[in-house]
Amino acid sequence: MHQTQIAKMERGMRPTRIAEATAIAEIFHAPISALLYADTNQEPPSGGLRGLRAVLECAFDDVSRRIDQDDKELMARAGAIARLRADQVGLANSMKEAGIRTLKADDVLTKAGLLNERKDG
Repeated sequence: MHQTQIAKMERGMRPTRIAEATAIAEIFHAPISALLYADTNQEPPSGGLRGLRAVLECAFDDVSRRIDQDDKELMARAGAIARLRADQVGLANSMKEAGIRTLKADDVLTKAGLLNERKDG
C-alpha cells in the first residue's frame, strides 16, 4: 500500500477495502475493530477509518519504546563483548609471551593488530 493511500484513508477521503483493513490489522497484531474504533467503548466513526491514525500512532510509540529498550540492552551487551575481547587479547598476548603459541591465540592477536604473522605450534 502506498503512503498516499494510507493518508487518504486516515482523512476519510478514500474508502478502505476489507482486505486492506485486514492486512493493516495483521501487521499490528490487532483485531480489525481496533482500526475502526480508537476506544472499544466508542461508537463507530463516521466515514473512513478515523481511528486508524490513533492506532498507528499507538503502535508506532510501542515500537519506539521497544527499540529504545532493545538499544539499551544491545549497548550493554556490546560493552560486555568489548570487555571479553580485551580479556581474550590479554590472555593471548600472555600466552605468546610465555612461548605458548596456538592458532586460536595467534588469530586473536592478528585480528587485534598485535601479530603480523601466524605461526603454527
